[in-house]
Amino acid sequence: MPWNWQNEDREDPFAEIYMESRSEEAEHPPVSQKLEYPEPEAEEIRGLFLKMRHLGDRYRRFDQYYNTSQALVFCKQAEFMAKFEDDYPEYAEFSMYFPDYQRMGYRQLRTYFTWRSKVRQGQVMRTSFSYVFLYLYELINNIGVESGEDGLEKLLYLWEAYRVYEPKLDKYAAGWVKDYYIVNSPPFSFDDLIQKYPVLQEFYAPSRTSDFYDQYASLSAYKPEKSSFCQTYKMEPKLRACFNHVMESLSRWLEENGIQLEDMFYYRHKGSPWKPFSKALYLPLASDREKVKTVRISDTELYWCRDGKWTTSGKRICRANSRQIIEYMIRRIEQFYRRVSQYKRKLAADRNKIELSAWMKLPGGDDSFFSRIDTAILDYYRDSQRISVTVDPHRLNEIRANALLIQEKLLSGMEKEPETPPARMQVTPVPVPELDLDGSCWQRLLRSLNKTEQEALKLILNGSAGNELLSFAQNYGIMPEVLVDSLNEKALETVGDNIIELSDTVKVFEEYQEELERVFF
Repeated sequence: MPWNWQNEDREDPFAEIYMESRSEEAEHPPVSQKLEYPEPEAEEIRGLFLKMRHLGDRYRRFDQYYNTSQALVFCKQAEFMAKFEDDYPEYAEFSMYFPDYQRMGYRQLRTYFTWRSKVRQGQVMRTSFSYVFLYLYELINNIGVESGEDGLEKLLYLWEAYRVYEPKLDKYAAGWVKDYYIVNSPPFSFDDLIQKYPVLQEFYAPSRTSDFYDQYASLSAYKPEKSSFCQTYKMEPKLRACFNHVMESLSRWLEENGIQLEDMFYYRHKGSPWKPFSKALYLPLASDREKVKTVRISDTELYWCRDGKWTTSGKRICRANSRQIIEYMIRRIEQFYRRVSQYKRKLAADRNKIELSAWMKLPGGDDSFFSRIDTAILDYYRDSQRISVTVDPHRLNEIRANALLIQEKLLSGMEKEPETPPARMQVTPVPVPELDLDGSCWQRLLRSLNKTEQEALKLILNGSAGNELLSFAQNYGIMPEVLVDSLNEKALETVGDNIIELSDTVKVFEEYQEELERVFF
């Protein structure tokens, strides 16, 4: 009868021994019987299994089986058996912690490869759980896998199909799919993978939403959707689109200067060692040691590999400045659109709360960063105002024919004009308010003011009361309202907005106070 290694307590290479029982010699010689020989196909398969086992003898160390050597033996044998297909009519149970080929009997091997063949054909049937793990080990080691994308598809296919038989599979498969994505780095984001497979959505929430606005706007204390301007003019879609454009522009520009956009909002983390595929037989490829790669699961979860060693960032901590940056950008965009809409109520966007130079070195310093934001806002606005004209080819041919006809009449000296001259399309250019990119507009404002207006503006900047401005205006024979209107008119021409509010009191709009003080004092 066959002897199976699984039932013994020794650590020897697998063998099957057939013992022949002998009875006492009969009084009469036995009648000749027909000898039965194993089927040639079975003998060929048995020989294949023996060759596979001999591979294990080259690598396995008998004193330390459950370590890297076991994974090495498994991968060598799995590569050898990668294309083998079987159709075994019998079935043998199998149970083993960290299952591998080396400790499986002949019937167990044939049972497994028959089950694997059917899985590859799209038939996932219930079997011993150890057989399932054996196939998972093959996939995570890229055995029978054409690419990283193919490997993920096979892993997820088996997981979704077999979890109905064994819910405990979730505990392992959810983590191994993520590990496989990190190690193999397919050409799509982890969020894309989550969106594609519902089973992953049970374990992972999309970490990066559809756009930059959804991703970062929550960091801002200022919520534009609650402002009266956005509600009145239904501006939220435009603000969102403009914000996404600005962030895309910033991302490209920062990368050109060796800075990741996410690093502007989150601290870098030294990281901690990470090992993929815990509780599995996994052997990193030797070629991976030569690769340098970084894999981003989310803005707070980063993995990188150097010299074959993986490190993970864990959870990244939000910078104190990051909330101020996002709030400034949102306010700056809304500030611009309020000017475009000639909205009476002003909005401040204070850049002085933001300090970048301590950790981010940019050519041109902090000013270049804020100029990039303003330039991107203007670029988006101009692009959004462009008029797209579609010309009907048939109408174009008609226009050409009419033009030729007119040309012939002119050449022949005829003065009669065409009966139906083509109408001209009137296009009114959309005024684009100027943002202060380099401070020059404030200098132009200063140069445009006469001496009296300059002195009046200094009084207002110093917080003078209305009666002081009234006395000043009376000394020069000017009404205060006329003086304020003159100042605002020149500000509109140079800065692009009113700068002074005149009601019960007279004061400079808060968002312009600092710029005016910088120029006038």
